[in-house]
This record gives sequence, C-alpha cells and structure tokens, in this order.
Amino acid sequence: GAARLICLGDSFDDDMAIAELGDARTLIEDICRQHEALWITGNHDPAPGDLPGRIVPEAQIAGLTLRHIAALGPDISGHYHPKLRIAGQRLPAFLIGADHLILPAFGAYTGGLDHDAPALVGLVPEGRAIVTGRAARMVPLPLPAAPKGGRAQLARRRAGPPVSN
Repeated sequence: GAARLICLGDSFDDDMAIAELGDARTLIEDICRQHEALWITGNHDPAPGDLPGRIVPEAQIAGLTLRHIAALGPDISGHYHPKLRIAGQRLPAFLIGADHLILPAFGAYTGGLDHDAPALVGLVPEGRAIVTGRAARMVPLPLPAAPKGGRAQLARRRAGPPVSN
C-alpha cells in the first residue's frame, strides 16, 4: 500500500474550508496519521490548519520536485487545473511534457485553465494530455490544426484507446 500522502497545495482553498470538513476531517486525520503526510503550500492555503503532517514549500523525491506551481523541471505540480475541450466538454486533464506533469483538479470550485492557454503551452509545448471522464483518453499535444469538422472531431479521431489500469 501507499506509504506517503502528498498534497500539492490549495487542498482546502482557505481556512474556512478546513473548519467545515465535518466527518471528513476525521477520515483525513486518520489517513495522515497512518501515512507520512506532506502538505505542499499553495497560493490559497499556505498551511492546512492543524491537520497532521509536515508542511513544506516543495519536496524532492526520486529526482523530481513536487511543488504547487510548475517551475524548473522535472516536476509534478497542480495549480493550473488543466482542462481539454473534447466534443464540446471541458474535461480535467493531466498534462505530460518533457519536464512537467501538471495534475488536474476535480473539486466543484476548481475552475481550470485550457491546455492551450499561454501559461500551459509555455510549460508543455509538446507532450500528451490524459483526459479524464467516463473513459480516460490520451491525446497528443499540441493538437493539430482543426479540420473542417472542428477540433472536437479531430480530438475524437486522434484520441487513443481508453487508458486502462
């Protein structure tokens, strides 16, 4: 099983969210006591209140830097909450480039930045997106120019088979 829980910042967005966890707080505390918990500081929640674990600005593990906002890679980060538009839907997507793995967010209030926004293109000009949803799909980045049927048709055609465990 897992030995470590690493949260890449903005886990609760603000101190009020931590206070309103209710029964979920007990579950989070239990997980943090049974595993090494690392809370990487984010730009919205510098520290996760009094939850168990160690609070750090970033962590180095196996040659990777884990941080909230992508910087000099190789790194794994969050912050941008990447999304990719497929068939008219904006879906959370993992962006994978030469030096960066940028994780999506799945909360109700997380918003998200389109994969082709300048900030994300600067970090992952080429690579892959793993689009989440009913069936995860891997899509090459950048997406080729849209054909007559539009980007949605292209993305469906170019998307690989569903990603399996």
